[in-house]
Amino acid sequence: ACGLAVIRYFESHGVLDNVRERGAELELRLRAIAERYPVAGSLRGRGLLYCLDFVDPATGGPLPADQPVGTAVQQAARRRGLLVRASPHNATLAPPLVLTAADVTEIADIFEESVAEANEQVVSGGGVNLDVAFGL
Repeated sequence: ACGLAVIRYFESHGVLDNVRERGAELELRLRAIAERYPVAGSLRGRGLLYCLDFVDPATGGPLPADQPVGTAVQQAARRRGLLVRASPHNATLAPPLVLTAADVTEIADIFEESVAEANEQVVSGGGVNLDVAFGL
């Protein structure tokens, strides 16, 4: 009964239409970020779940274990008020299904600032600065 109520709510409130529209907006922004920063690798995802992999900007290959760029992006995003799921070499966005176009803009802006910060650290040769090795 509960599952059917959720399905009815999704249908009557256009939740999946919103996911398609906002997901397309988010994907465009994330693809631009992936193309703009050398440390950004492949982007994968669909709807409102996306993961950006990070690579060694010099080789395009995997990052060394001592360069957890994903974790650095996660920490930079958190300082700016955005929670991002991360592993050492990728960062995942999974915003709520009911977000607005303004929310997409804010999320993408913060995520880009965070990727730019980590990119600058790696490209400058200094490596990423972390508060802790992993996690928040």
